[in-house]
Amino acid sequence: MALGYAHSHAVADGHSMWHFMNSWAECGRGMPISVPPLHDRTLLKIGVASKDSAARFSFGFPEAIKSTEATASQQAERKPSGLAQRVFHFTADMIKKLKGLAAEEDKGGFTSYEVLCAHFWKHITTARKLGDEATLSFAVFVNCRSRLSDPLPPRYFGNAVTMVAAFAAAGKLCSESFAASASRIREAIVKASSEGKFWDMLHWLELHDNLFTGDIMAPWMKIVPMNVASSFRFPVYDVDFGWGKPAAVRTARVTGGEGEMALFPGRSGGGSVDICLSLEADAMERLENDNAFLNF
Repeated sequence: MALGYAHSHAVADGHSMWHFMNSWAECGRGMPISVPPLHDRTLLKIGVASKDSAARFSFGFPEAIKSTEATASQQAERKPSGLAQRVFHFTADMIKKLKGLAAEEDKGGFTSYEVLCAHFWKHITTARKLGDEATLSFAVFVNCRSRLSDPLPPRYFGNAVTMVAAFAAAGKLCSESFAASASRIREAIVKASSEGKFWDMLHWLELHDNLFTGDIMAPWMKIVPMNVASSFRFPVYDVDFGWGKPAAVRTARVTGGEGEMALFPGRSGGGSVDICLSLEADAMERLENDNAFLNF
């Protein structure tokens, strides 16, 4: 049996979505909901929107990108002719090896998330066969619930994430050390984790009908993007409708399109991760034939 669902990210982020799924499964087993959702929207109410706060919000685009118009060729590159989707399984040992590779150059230590993102970003960039000067982005989403000075209760149901991106030129990303690329991901996460950035985003949305549109989005058309959705920390295999834990949890279609990754914990647990990836078909073939991608 396959159970599919769709949800609006404007209504709920991944944390809330899996809260809902586990609550639904409890109802399916005839049990009361163990963690009732909290629908208190006043917790993120900002009152009167501030133009000054809104003006501080940005995705962090390089100045050179913000100051130029997207060319026709750049826009065409954003519309790949055919997509392929694959699932890659990374064991805990593979992730440990990636951490070790990064630690050879930076003793500060990197998280599993940072090294996975850096590894995929570097190898996918090579597989895409981009010019050295192509500007790349890697967007990360950060759950701000526990990062606020007045943290949201874990059972808060809604959307409490913000986004920021790391940027690099293709040639620079491919030639720099693995630790340097992982550091780009880490620095983006630190920026996104700022409480001020989260509230500035809410002010911006309040002044723009709660939509990311217009000038703030235009630079994305001049960039070759990647972004990562979901999290391998979500309790996806706790969802039990009475049939036992799922045999697999996947995205039926990686909704962000070309260059999006969706992360899930591996069913075997122990720190393993399943990565659903959508990529232009030729680039995906080159990635799968890249011996260093899965053997390192």
